[in-house]
Amino acid sequence: MKKFAAILLIILLGVSSAACVRTPVPTPTPTPTDNRLVECEGLAEDMYPDLDAIDAAEQLTGTVNVNMVFGTTYDGWEAVEKAYEKIQTGVDIVLTNYGDDTYEFAVKQESVNANTDWDIFQGNRVSNASAVAYNLTPKIYGANWYAGSKTWQSVLSTDAYITDKSGNNTSCYIMNSESLSTAWFVNKTAFDAAVGQGYLNAEGEADMPKTWDDLLSLCAALKKAGYTNPLGLAGDEASVNASQFAWLFRVYGDQYYRDMYPNINVQEGDNVYSSSAFPFEFSLNDPQPESDPGYNPSYTRFWNSLLDENNEYNQGKNLSYVGAKSDKFACFIENIYKLREYLPFDFSQISFDTVRDRFMTAKQTEKTKPVILLDYTGFGLTFGLEDYDFEIDFFDYPAMTCAHEEKHVTTDFVRDVGGNGGYLSVMYHRSDAAQDELSIDFLKFFMSPYGQSVYYKALQEKSIAPNGLSTVLNFVVPESWKTFFESDKIAFNGLCDVNWYNNNFIYHVNGTSDSRAKHLEVVQNLLKTKTYASADE
Repeated sequence: MKKFAAILLIILLGVSSAACVRTPVPTPTPTPTDNRLVECEGLAEDMYPDLDAIDAAEQLTGTVNVNMVFGTTYDGWEAVEKAYEKIQTGVDIVLTNYGDDTYEFAVKQESVNANTDWDIFQGNRVSNASAVAYNLTPKIYGANWYAGSKTWQSVLSTDAYITDKSGNNTSCYIMNSESLSTAWFVNKTAFDAAVGQGYLNAEGEADMPKTWDDLLSLCAALKKAGYTNPLGLAGDEASVNASQFAWLFRVYGDQYYRDMYPNINVQEGDNVYSSSAFPFEFSLNDPQPESDPGYNPSYTRFWNSLLDENNEYNQGKNLSYVGAKSDKFACFIENIYKLREYLPFDFSQISFDTVRDRFMTAKQTEKTKPVILLDYTGFGLTFGLEDYDFEIDFFDYPAMTCAHEEKHVTTDFVRDVGGNGGYLSVMYHRSDAAQDELSIDFLKFFMSPYGQSVYYKALQEKSIAPNGLSTVLNFVVPESWKTFFESDKIAFNGLCDVNWYNNNFIYHVNGTSDSRAKHLEVVQNLLKTKTYASADE
């Protein structure tokens, strides 16, 4: 997993693989002469809307209702709404902002309402988007007037319209407007103090951590420099079961257990084996081995590798026990334990938001607040919007290592919890094709280089950082954010959450309420006592 990033005074944050092609267009652009257009300095002339084609087409009229949880990005959407209405004067875009607490119920109600007036919504909030959303796939390969009449696909990264990386499903019922990833941020003032105490990474450099031991060494040097609780990780229920602290289990659980793929794949002699099956070409450094045509994990093999260390089924079947009482799992947990003495004093009560706030508000003379923070990469943009008492740097997930004679982790290739964001869907009005076309037209505008340039410009002017990085190509990056988009410090090499061991064992068993509660208890207790016998205790 290596594709994302952070900042330096103005910003030094990097981004996912698609960010490499999202670099700002360097050539100056003439000011648009048509007053229907918003000037986006730096946007290539051929990326502006094709007004000739728009004027030659039939005038659009009607209303598009956009019902979403906009959060802090509402101002960006409002700017896009106004820019669209300057071109399509007969269309009224209505933005309705929901809170997380009310949206879940509302979207479920409207998705089954045949007479709903919702047009654009967040498709990830319904159980089956394909049942209620319009299939955008044919539209993606057509022209987009708002992108200079280029093919819409040509101005989108594949992450925008393909969610399933296995290749099994390429239909687009949800359009992803941003790529999300996570990164570690460090207070540069504190980091320099740690270097003064002798900190060096595994490569012998006074630079960001490359391995888990580097991270621990950095924390130790920070404590030596007087920082009492240097590591900004939250331990409340939401963090452990859903967000920040859970990321550690998901990322490193995948790193430890991905080498089990060949063992749990269907093999000759298994009841479900077929001689015509594709061979499984496996590499630990493959960002998505699950997409290999030969990847065919066996439920029987998988569960027998976890449930009983003396299971006779495993004998002679290229399968070993790696469950809660195994040396492999113990090694993984031991590495997590090592964070214990660097965590906040109120770890089990503190929330992710509070940890973030403490990190951001630390003064140079303060040494009780965290100076290392795990967060979304978009957090780094915050430091380009306001003045803080310190600069930050950033680094990717440092790979865990194993000091045992038998190596329980066999790769330093770490995948991320990141992925898609935005989740834009068009409500399928079965009896109103014209309304669907109007909704898609606005979505084309938003998901164009021009639309995203307007969106990002508005956010930057309002000192608002987006949650993630746009999946649209060739849009204009605000000047103060350029380093963020160009940095290659963080890399994204695939999603860790597709690993069966994560979803069914390491994170918690199938997300059931009982197992989530147990997971929280285990994490909070082990970080207090630093003792572990098995996941059952």
